[in-house]
Amino acid sequence: MRARSLTPAIKAKRTPLIIERDYPDGAEFTCCYCEQRFISGHPRWKKTWEHLDNHRENEELSNLKWAHKYCNIKKKTFTDYQIMAREFIKKNQEWQNAFDFEEFLRERKIKQPTEEQTEIELNTAHVQKTVEFLAEKITDEEPEYPLDDAIYCITARCRKETGHGSSQASRNYIKELCCSEGLYKIEKKRGKNYIVRRNAL
Repeated sequence: MRARSLTPAIKAKRTPLIIERDYPDGAEFTCCYCEQRFISGHPRWKKTWEHLDNHRENEELSNLKWAHKYCNIKKKTFTDYQIMAREFIKKNQEWQNAFDFEEFLRERKIKQPTEEQTEIELNTAHVQKTVEFLAEKITDEEPEYPLDDAIYCITARCRKETGHGSSQASRNYIKELCCSEGLYKIEKKRGKNYIVRRNAL
């Protein structure tokens, strides 16, 4: 029987806790093995869910980290990564024993996803966060906002409030709102790309 993959619901439940454990204080998301950043969509360097004990059916938080697809495959034959994986499990278990989950949920106000939560619902929430951010930042008084900063701010808000978010997805949401029928557009000014309102003077 083929081992089942992590479902979107399980990933949604584990994501905010992995961020809290492995990437505190807004640390950049990097591979647990090589410690280099992820490249969304890249076949080798994209983020994948790493099962530290090599058992895909083991969905315990202590058995999960994020790694490059390449490093995930490399671990099968690379002794150093295998040793690191065993150490990660020990450290993760120690973290769980000391971590106050109830306090975390209370302070962060994270709503635990249910099985009914779907990718469509998450996308809808992220689009709404993008709309809210642009409406907040781009006003009559401040008619433009740097594109790059908007992408990362929106991504940070989505991760904080839903447990999910990627800079590439945020870029796509912005592009959708900046299409020819959108309220905004992207203009190059002073050597940088800015988001501006279409009706701005």
